[in-house]
Amino acid sequence: MTAGADPIRLAVVGAGAISQVMHVPILAEHPGAELCALADTDAHKARTVAARFGVPEVVDPALVLAREDLDAVVLCTPNHLHEVQAVEALNAGKHVFVERPLALTSAGAHRVVEAARAAGRALVVGLPHRFRPEAAALRSYVAEGRLGQLSSARGIWLNRRTP
Repeated sequence: MTAGADPIRLAVVGAGAISQVMHVPILAEHPGAELCALADTDAHKARTVAARFGVPEVVDPALVLAREDLDAVVLCTPNHLHEVQAVEALNAGKHVFVERPLALTSAGAHRVVEAARAAGRALVVGLPHRFRPEAAALRSYVAEGRLGQLSSARGIWLNRRTP
């Protein structure tokens, strides 16, 4: 952000844990951002989170992506919605930050990337685990050739909420 530039006007879509712990608190205080709205299908939760962090407006998720007064959206919705919402926001001229995964399939991810290219807008996928110490160590082992020539890899992440 250039000094003296107008703040980026944005909305967060999804008022779940990642929004409440990371995105909304950070954006609500960031001098280069103007957090204009919060959207969630659970209006009560959205109003509660918005009040806690001083977000001025709670809006319907189906309407927020096409709003003309926003520069960008942060998508913190369930995984199966990421592709559709990202494409819709990009087609409406918004910059998009989307929590991982970008889409549920490689074809879906390709559609989102192509929509960003066609719209000339920024598309960022949240991949915070790359900063975890074990991920950084593994990356350095691969880069240094300490694991030999890799032809494939398999990763597992445990989550108690996933059946």
